[in-house]
Amino acid sequence: SVGHAASRDAGTLGCLVRRGNTLFILSNAHVIARSGVGARGDTIIQPGALDGGRAPRDTIGALEDWIPFNFSPGYDNRADAAIARVRKRDVTPSIRDIGAPRRVSTVIRRGARILKSGRTTGLATGEVLDTDFRFRLTYPRPRGGRGSVGFRDQVLCTRCTAPGDSGAAVLTTTGALVGLHFAGSRASSIFSPIRFVLDALGIEAVTEPR
Repeated sequence: SVGHAASRDAGTLGCLVRRGNTLFILSNAHVIARSGVGARGDTIIQPGALDGGRAPRDTIGALEDWIPFNFSPGYDNRADAAIARVRKRDVTPSIRDIGAPRRVSTVIRRGARILKSGRTTGLATGEVLDTDFRFRLTYPRPRGGRGSVGFRDQVLCTRCTAPGDSGAAVLTTTGALVGLHFAGSRASSIFSPIRFVLDALGIEAVTEPR
């Protein structure tokens, strides 16, 4: 469980990433960056406020960066992601019930089995249904109000998540990091391919080959 200190909600801490020698936690922008209306340096808490977390007692890091949303009529967005700076002594690369990612993979195929560990549903598995999924979500605009954000090139899976699992890292059954979960419905779950997240934020995943 993780969240922005000014939010009443809670999401999931996905995994550890780095820029050079600086370590960060990875989650969704709508979990730790207030959907892009937060500010660099904002306090991030673990657990999130919905689970009793409070600042400064439960501070885990400081918001560093996020992928801004494009509110154009098209489908120009590829990820909902943000990072927060943390201290090495406060975190571990091991994902609960899964362990640390062994590697990063850009290969995602229909029919593949995936798994994630989320704040709400814990460890759960799903099956990839579509690797070229388009859809729209509503987010707050940086200057006020709300707007529709179109996503493309997303991965649609059988349902393996629930509200609060947003930000969970998605892995293959062999331990390869392939995505970041951020949306779903009563029938399905959706994640962004991890390459879009890493490239847009200029980060690399922390892995522990075994």
